[in-house]
Amino acid sequence: MDDTTKTTTETPVVRGFMRLPEIREFFGGIGVTTWYDWMKAGIAPKPVKIGRISVWPREEILAMGKKKAEREAV
Repeated sequence: MDDTTKTTTETPVVRGFMRLPEIREFFGGIGVTTWYDWMKAGIAPKPVKIGRISVWPREEILAMGKKKAEREAV
């Protein structure tokens, strides 16, 4: 069985991982530069390469979102 599926926009989805468009949407439409700045600062995880595709572990992104929400709630 293949580990990828296709979305309606033909962007491959890898189970357990998130692609950059999905991450940007998850964080309220942040810019690409902001995401890469967060990676450079150590706030966001580094990508995992699957072939030529960069993906990020879904659990790490969800944990990062939870941590960010907790900081903003204070």
